[in-house]
Amino acid sequence: MVVAKFPFIAAGLGGQVSIDGNNTIVTPLHMIAARPTLTNNTITRSASAAISADPNSFEESTFTTNRFQSDGAFTPDYSRVGPSISGNRLLNNSINGLFVRIETLPGEATTAQTVAGRWDDIDIVHVIADTLTIAGTPGGSFLETTPPELSVVSVASGGSVAGGALVPGTTYSYRMTFVDAFGNESVPSSATVPFVLTAGANAINLGGLPPARAGFVGRKIYRSDDGGVTFRLVAELDRSSTTYVDSSAQRPTVLNVSTQLQRARLDASLTIDPGLIIKSQNARFVTGVSAQLIAEGTENLPIVFTSRQDDRYGAGGTFDTNNDLSGSVPLPGDWGGLFFGHLGSGSIDHSVITFGGGTVAVGGNTAGFNAVEIHQSEVRISNSVIERNA
Repeated sequence: MVVAKFPFIAAGLGGQVSIDGNNTIVTPLHMIAARPTLTNNTITRSASAAISADPNSFEESTFTTNRFQSDGAFTPDYSRVGPSISGNRLLNNSINGLFVRIETLPGEATTAQTVAGRWDDIDIVHVIADTLTIAGTPGGSFLETTPPELSVVSVASGGSVAGGALVPGTTYSYRMTFVDAFGNESVPSSATVPFVLTAGANAINLGGLPPARAGFVGRKIYRSDDGGVTFRLVAELDRSSTTYVDSSAQRPTVLNVSTQLQRARLDASLTIDPGLIIKSQNARFVTGVSAQLIAEGTENLPIVFTSRQDDRYGAGGTFDTNNDLSGSVPLPGDWGGLFFGHLGSGSIDHSVITFGGGTVAVGGNTAGFNAVEIHQSEVRISNSVIERNA
């Protein structure tokens, strides 16, 4: 996490730079799956948007999930909701707002939101210019039955390592699991052949470790020193390194040895806080299978979905999000709308939906949408104003 401790003034920044040989637009404050604190800054005269973030930067974490609870030693007394953005002044930028970057790389699908996200920074306008898909996971959980294969892993004494905790003459064996992005583990491997640590050594070299297969982002290694009765966690590895030197003390976590298990696949969601203003151009929100969109404002703090040309609403020091003074006039159809797909769900309350119902890009073509479309979804809409839409 990054925290800005001093006032930050950015002027004349933003624009195209070469990254890995590709021309990429970078904004003065540019977030990639990151959740920094950005407060009391002035950003002015910058190309593109003043601030930008990809959809997964808005993840809401309560730190009670598997990936934050390894070893059972973490106290979940802290939460984080996306970036913390407040008190910033945005003037004379190409886009005076927080641009939600929805990118389509060559040959790949459009970037979707895959986490439980929340937009809660109400004193900055959020701007989108492409389809924001809140991705679901059709098919439910995985039945995991295929373990990692450790039959070709080599085990050898690793000599003396500073601080090494292994005991010479003790018999050790290992198991491995694959770990997904949510901290869920695969079925564990079979144990390696028992290995007796030689005299004078306090570490073991493991070689030929298998990489994590598709769908997993890391691995965990468990060790037994009681004849294979109990395996305890000793290391968390990346998905591809082939060697590991084990010299550490065991952690509290005990491996659950099972031949099959259900591995959850988590659906994405997006919650929008009361008072937030979203301005769109040629864009729409799509709620996928099992995904959820919650936009529940209040009577005094409605949520606004409107056109990027609409200067009736604003934040961050200006209502002129497009920075064109009175040069733009909002029209019905400036953006698509809210699309709730099959088996999705949503709740819209005390919101304003205006200047939508337009034609937007879909799969290399274009199609027209209503301001709100519900396709075999469970959606509640109440206390809201839906006006001036095509």
